[in-house]
Amino acid sequence: MQMTEPPLPGILADIAAVAGREAAIDTAAAFGGLTMHIPAPENVNGHELGRVLGEERALLISLHFKGEQIYIPMARRHVIRRMHSHGAGKREIARRLAVSYRTVHRLLK
Repeated sequence: MQMTEPPLPGILADIAAVAGREAAIDTAAAFGGLTMHIPAPENVNGHELGRVLGEERALLISLHFKGEQIYIPMARRHVIRRMHSHGAGKREIARRLAVSYRTVHRLLK
């Protein structure tokens, strides 16, 4: 049985629209819970967003947000589901995200 993906929260839906769902979830995994400055397109090279997402995806985000400060939601459900679909076990996910095993189990339901 395949899990249905819930909609991405907040600004992550905008990131998914311009750079893809995986880029949005990668952004949440790396920067969730933080407010981040999106670099201007000419400054993507060397910026932490480019190091995490790769320059191509970071450039797409940068072209859309053009230097804005944005809050990145944690999107735990999405990050947990993606990690699980890539083979991570519930215990490993709980340990890596510093959440309880029960939280991981509940969010995978």
